[in-house]
Amino acid sequence: MPSLDTQTHQEISEPVKNTLGIFILFGLAIAFFYPMIFEGKVIFYRDFQFITYPIRHFLWQSYQQGAIPYWTNSTFGGAPFMATLHPGVFYPPSVLFFIPDVTLALNLFYVFHFLIIGVFAFLLSRKWNLSWWAASCCGITGMLGGLIVASTLTSNYFLSSVWLPLIFWLYYQYEGNNRLGWFIALVLAIFTQTLAACPEISVMTMLLLYVHAIVFTPKTRTGREIVRITATLGLAVIFALGLSAFQLMPTAALLKHTFREGGLDYAFHTYFSLPPSKLTTLMLTPGYDDYLTTRSLNETAYDFSGLLHTLYMGIFSFLFICLGFLLRKDKAVGFWLVIFLFGIFFALGEHNPFYLYIYRSVPFLDLFRYPEKYLFVSSIAAIFLIGFGLDALVRTTQTRQIKIPRVLFFLILIFGATSIVALLNPKLEPEFALTFLAIFSVAYVLLYFGKLKKTSFAALLFVMIVSDLFIKGAHLLPMIDRNFYEEPPLLMDILGGSAGKYRTYTGRIDLKPDPRVYPPGPTRLAGVRAAKEQLYANLGMVYGVDHAGGVPGLAMDIQNHIIWYKFLIQSEPDRRRVILKRSNVKYWIDGDSPVLHMKGGFPVILPDRIKVFEDALPRAFLVPKMRIPEKGQIFNDFYDPSFDPLDEVLLNQSVEFKESPHFKGTVKEVTYSPNRVTVKTSQEGNGFLVLLDTFLNGWTVKVDGREQPVLQAYAFYRAVQLEPGEHTLEFEYFPEGFKEGLIVSSVFLLILIALPFCRPIRRLQFKPSLPSQGDSEESSSHDITPDK
Repeated sequence: MPSLDTQTHQEISEPVKNTLGIFILFGLAIAFFYPMIFEGKVIFYRDFQFITYPIRHFLWQSYQQGAIPYWTNSTFGGAPFMATLHPGVFYPPSVLFFIPDVTLALNLFYVFHFLIIGVFAFLLSRKWNLSWWAASCCGITGMLGGLIVASTLTSNYFLSSVWLPLIFWLYYQYEGNNRLGWFIALVLAIFTQTLAACPEISVMTMLLLYVHAIVFTPKTRTGREIVRITATLGLAVIFALGLSAFQLMPTAALLKHTFREGGLDYAFHTYFSLPPSKLTTLMLTPGYDDYLTTRSLNETAYDFSGLLHTLYMGIFSFLFICLGFLLRKDKAVGFWLVIFLFGIFFALGEHNPFYLYIYRSVPFLDLFRYPEKYLFVSSIAAIFLIGFGLDALVRTTQTRQIKIPRVLFFLILIFGATSIVALLNPKLEPEFALTFLAIFSVAYVLLYFGKLKKTSFAALLFVMIVSDLFIKGAHLLPMIDRNFYEEPPLLMDILGGSAGKYRTYTGRIDLKPDPRVYPPGPTRLAGVRAAKEQLYANLGMVYGVDHAGGVPGLAMDIQNHIIWYKFLIQSEPDRRRVILKRSNVKYWIDGDSPVLHMKGGFPVILPDRIKVFEDALPRAFLVPKMRIPEKGQIFNDFYDPSFDPLDEVLLNQSVEFKESPHFKGTVKEVTYSPNRVTVKTSQEGNGFLVLLDTFLNGWTVKVDGREQPVLQAYAFYRAVQLEPGEHTLEFEYFPEGFKEGLIVSSVFLLILIALPFCRPIRRLQFKPSLPSQGDSEESSSHDITPDK
């Protein structure tokens, strides 16, 4: 009678084993994200606080109102929303924001993405014939690897990255049986990743898939097979981009209004390059708790600066990266090791002496920011190096293709390197990592001499990986109670009714505006709370406050927004006040004064910190005259204290206009609704309505039902020429390129729907080639089968 292990292996089918693996991953996700799912905790800090939460909250609010948010009035005097790509207005998982509870919707949105990468890293590994235990190690590392978890704070990077395993899996499903349904699913997956809003990740995903497909074609690969692979992926990308046209074409139209048009200079492009010193976080990574409760870097383990503050994917990820050099003859291990090193090489950016040549040579590279994003491919490689490395190590150990002294030598080197890093920075808390490495070494010796079964060795490794990622990962994803966002600041007692009437500015005026993200405080956590209390941009989007400034990343660095902010910074204090008043800023939240009031150990900004500019320009007003300044003089004229903006408007283009000898007029009403502004006026004589909202192509206006041109006033704002009488002006925003994009997307959608109904076209015969260890003829050689 067979043993229980053998019997179990024979009786359990692959679908059942895969279902069990997915079930375990779901259980681990629920355990890890329990505070977010059941306790109302929410992610905070850095980009999540100032970009991710505000824009997702605004998206949720718009969905609840039944509107598509093309525009937001809450930042920079108004900014495009949908076309900036980042908010993910049409991103399919955003459907979760129809849930009435915004915190629950946001948390489920992110948990869903962690599950996507974990589940499909597992299924993809199984597709590639990895053993169940090895695939499970890939799945849990993909879902909870430190770099993946930490990248949540740079949201669009994270949201795009998680789709790679699914895209790979669908491609190989299609290659395995040539069914059109899998091709359509592949197109939809690429389409979804495209809308996740990180084009660099999408490009890297498809390049990596293409290289992988070419490398792992059969040994007898022919030019015909390579052409077929190229055609398959090329068609999939074309269809996905065609379906995405309704998003991509407005984004491209917006691009010409941003500083990215024509490319970014080298300094800005490489601003977030991987410092070589950060490579130590491959093996050890600090926790957030210590970081947030201190202020000085000397008191903490690591400075959480940069785009991605850690490379950590688990101590065993680092272990198998190193063992990859020992197991490199295995084709799959060698491939992913090269990919890992490739990502590091490019992520170094300005620290890489060859990167300037790459920047100058690769077309369109200068449109993208931050070389640290290349760590995406390194993190993916780290996931699969664990699985392929585990199976290769067990197989070569059992067949004695590798001798124990070589493995022990590598283990000693890894243990020593980790110990040295820990000694240099003891606050990295190396105890767990060193303990796990010691246990692994003992277990490997027992495996080598036949004292430990293969399945037991693999199961032990899986348990240690789970423990390691739970211990470290919990500190890499800072969470705070939902009340942090949901309870409005004390200042809202004054600012609550200002939306649509006057704007707010937070920061310094008498002192030079401080580019630091957080205000000073006794700890970083106190600074985080103070930033919320002071209504730093873009938090006004959450509380219904219109802000004169904002975080540029939301709108892809629109030129006029950046010019306005630079003009403010470079001016003297008196002129800063003029600039703010003429930007419809009535409320200044004083950033010059120190934080004095403390409550519960945290700073609280009391309402007396709000300074009121009583002579601030209203949101909309009528003027009787116009002038076109000399080139380059419009800002100096507008912000000159002797200039009266209520008497004359400065236009950026000439219009035919006849001044009236007598003029009188009033703005009766200004009403804002999604993507629309309605203004009611009454006047005697010819004049202009000036609306201190951002001027951008895509805005149209109807005066008493008749369309008129929207004029550009003061370079930043809008104006409309009016004749005598009472008027109703209806401004409406519809993104440039959106209508054309909808047409293109509709055509591609119809073609995609029609494909299954077309007569099948004879296809080239193809024998799928899945990545194997050393081109082994028997895929079953990958499995860690139960010992007999």
